[in-house]
Amino acid sequence: VGKFHAILIGNENYEHAKWDDLLTPHEDVDKIAEILRANYGFETTILKDVKRDDLVRALDDITAKMGSDDNLLIYYAGHGTRIAEVGNRAMWNPVDSDPDANYTSIEFNWIKEFLKSSEARKILVVSDSCYSGVILRGTTTRLRNGTAEEHADYLRKAVQGRSRVAFSSGGVEEQALDEGGGDYSLFAAALIEALSNNRDPQPAEVLYQEIKQKVSVQADYQNHEQTPGYGEIKGADHGGGDFIFVPISALP
Repeated sequence: VGKFHAILIGNENYEHAKWDDLLTPHEDVDKIAEILRANYGFETTILKDVKRDDLVRALDDITAKMGSDDNLLIYYAGHGTRIAEVGNRAMWNPVDSDPDANYTSIEFNWIKEFLKSSEARKILVVSDSCYSGVILRGTTTRLRNGTAEEHADYLRKAVQGRSRVAFSSGGVEEQALDEGGGDYSLFAAALIEALSNNRDPQPAEVLYQEIKQKVSVQADYQNHEQTPGYGEIKGADHGGGDFIFVPISALP
């Protein structure tokens, strides 16, 4: 299954007065990285309170060094914005960004170029930020209840194909809760639970089905609307596969 790498970005303390500081991104990335290392054998890189230039450099470095059998997970927790009036574009906001100057943030369409050029066979982007559903606009999930033979065929294609897929913590017009999951964000808490309890090799979409249900229900309890999304990243040379989480305990 190749080597597994993860870069986890937690932006919590923002420099510009118009940004509210966040409460959980540091704890989120620390805990998720711990689980990825201990349960799945990932090599992890954690970046906290990252400025724009440093974030660009880090993404450039890690995507460029991936080999053709490698698997890469990019996790982002922090402020996110969208430009609804110009094609509904999604932005990640580094800690030195200016909310009144879009060029100080990182547009997701720009991140796609890194994903497209990387030799990594499988890349999963997880975005726990407001309006993150914009990155999945126009995509649909493929997993459906069916016969055992149909499910086995789905798994074969998921393992074999090149993949450029993403989780979003919420929908196109939804704000993601920074709290609600104990010490973690609502979305991160559901992801942590799913990764901790998983015992078998699983496509990301299988874990997504579990996470989606938990987040949407818990958000509703808090009088909030937040439904995670999953799908291929359009324009990043997706090849029909899926990212596979392989627990160390499941390896021969």
